[in-house]
Amino acid sequence: SAVVTSAFIRYKHGSLSGYEPTTKNLQWSKNGTGSWNNIENLNDTGGGWDSNVSYNLKTNWDTIIGSSITLTDMKYLDITFYNSDGTGAQSFDYLYVEVTCEPSAGDTTAPSAVTNLVAVTGFYPGEISLTWTSPGDDNWTGQINNGQYKVRYATYTTVNWNDTTQWTDWQNKCDIIWSTSTSAMVTQNRTLTGLKEGTTYYVRLWTADEVPNWSAISNGATTQAEMTIVGIDVAVAEIDFGGIVYVGNSTMTVNAITVTNTGNVNETFNLRCATTTPVGSPWSMGGQASDDVFVLYGLFNSTKPVSGDYNTDDIIWNTNTLSNNTTTYTIEGSYSGYGVSPSSATRNIWFKLDMPLTTSATYQQNISITIGAQQ
Repeated sequence: SAVVTSAFIRYKHGSLSGYEPTTKNLQWSKNGTGSWNNIENLNDTGGGWDSNVSYNLKTNWDTIIGSSITLTDMKYLDITFYNSDGTGAQSFDYLYVEVTCEPSAGDTTAPSAVTNLVAVTGFYPGEISLTWTSPGDDNWTGQINNGQYKVRYATYTTVNWNDTTQWTDWQNKCDIIWSTSTSAMVTQNRTLTGLKEGTTYYVRLWTADEVPNWSAISNGATTQAEMTIVGIDVAVAEIDFGGIVYVGNSTMTVNAITVTNTGNVNETFNLRCATTTPVGSPWSMGGQASDDVFVLYGLFNSTKPVSGDYNTDDIIWNTNTLSNNTTTYTIEGSYSGYGVSPSSATRNIWFKLDMPLTTSATYQQNISITIGAQQ
């Protein structure tokens, strides 16, 4: 609301019976609170409208009340008349009072147009990240309080950026307005979400102060919305069972293998194994160790499990088997390879190997484990 710079006051009485014109003191208080304060001495001329009295209301108000008055405050001014000697209010049949205000011109200077808007592909699917430097309340100077930013983006270049309609298609042509309070020359950030993956977007930005005075359009920024990425990283290439393991025995890995989600979506890890040998028939995997048959187990756990933690749900087969958060490849579900969050979240996995009871193999047996991921 604009600050009042001048007030014009006039009054008259509806009945003059037995009335003696005299000078009265005009007094008022803000919102009817606090003590009454003399503003002006007005000469009551009888039944006609008194001449307008003009003075700098803002200066007087700051002096007697202690805070600036605004147009909205004027709605709540209480006005009365007192005798010039201060003995009390004059009694009249009717009292008419008019108060009109002239606001100041106010703030008409807009923030400067942003010139360094940058758009880059975001982290999560359908995201674009924006950065820019904030202008000031007036051009490039001054704190912006209760201001606004407006971003408009489109998937095509033949667009009227100043058009005030049809900016409601979230994935193709849309605008976003949000409030801000910021100092000038500060780095700003905003992430656009829910966009079409892999699609090119063209972006513009505006800034407004509290009035609001809107800036001119920013420079153009262009980039693609991020795609869905599924990926993992496995910390080691070989599994260490701690030395020679003889047929008929069981062994567990000495150290965990760390699996990292390098994608940008929640992932569930899966496991499978295979056997090869240069000559002859390789061992086969099974649910129970027997002649030329081994059993391989896997468990996601933060610390090294004991042998009894592995059960039949944790057996790794020659087809991809997904981890879950209840039984498969987990001890009790709180730590698993299921729904692993992005941004470099890791899981430790441990293995147990039940060797064949006997073997006919005379050549080295190779057991490979494949760790995969899916959304």
